Amino acid sequence: MTRRAALLLLAALAPGAMASPLMIRARMFDGSAWRDGVTEVVVDAGVIRSIRTLPEGSAPGVPGAVLTPGLVDHDSALGLSAGREEPQEAFSPDLLVADAFSPDASESRALARSGVTTAWLGGGGTSVLSGSGALVAPSREAARVTDRRHGLCASLATSARLAERAPTAPPEQRDQLSRMLSDTSVPARVRFDDGTSAAAAGSLPGVLLVGVPDTPEAARQIEHGASAGIILSADWAHLSQDRVRLAARMIEEAQQPVGIGSGSSTAGPLGLRIAAHALVQAGASRERMLRALTRRLDQPATSNPALRAGAPADLVLWSGDPTSLASRALVVWASGVEIHRAP
Repeated sequence: MTRRAALLLLAALAPGAMASPLMIRARMFDGSAWRDGVTEVVVDAGVIRSIRTLPEGSAPGVPGAVLTPGLVDHDSALGLSAGREEPQEAFSPDLLVADAFSPDASESRALARSGVTTAWLGGGGTSVLSGSGALVAPSREAARVTDRRHGLCASLATSARLAERAPTAPPEQRDQLSRMLSDTSVPARVRFDDGTSAAAAGSLPGVLLVGVPDTPEAARQIEHGASAGIILSADWAHLSQDRVRLAARMIEEAQQPVGIGSGSSTAGPLGLRIAAHALVQAGASRERMLRALTRRLDQPATSNPALRAGAPADLVLWSGDPTSLASRALVVWASGVEIHRAP
């Protein structure tokens, strides 16, 4: 059977259609762990209806294919062509990143082509508090904002310590920021970029720390802090090998959950898998990297895998291991609707 014929058999639908149940057969990473053998997933009306392991020896729909949850970009600049900085004020709690969201067609397609079904737009690092982030999801037409107020965006990085704005000392910024962060169900994201800002940010309880540690001391400040999770966000193509190895070690040892963000990388959403590949090469396990690529850090921790009966059908069928740059997204579904199919 040709690859194209196998894909058509696998989907059992015309692209984008939802009239009939969709049946997918492949090896599966469910968001928590690999499932043994070949798994059959049935999707109907936008949700996963059933998952079952097929008898040993069953052939997958596409040989070598891997099914995963949709990827999550925890720190995206997609569609923020005018930038995401607001350096005039140190504290701008009322700003909405969603107001600056205006993606062109190619940016919208880049999300789906990269296997990303959820992206968080965040403010930059030049203000201590730069307002609210937003959640974005791809569709067949264009990327769209699904939540205009999704967690506060904050920074204790070097660029937030501008001399003409008070307070400029990290402890004072940290104390004022701590008073301003409301206790909501969506944690604030706080950027760091050096040991000083890592120490200040790591002491804030319940936030998500955004950045890559620059020294082992900074990594320890983060790992032993009170944060709810860590988002590794950087231009991975330009990071030193020492920092990549440090980030890989953090993924293996941190008690908090870890996610990945594309940041302002010129690679866009593809930067997630560039980061995953670099981190695996530096020593991070593939399973932990897949968790980092597919786990929603803004949601309460749960023992349930992302792919389970009753869950939204945000799915990606890959040609192989998603942490390998040799693989690509063959088909991507958002809530059961096909939004990308490789030519």
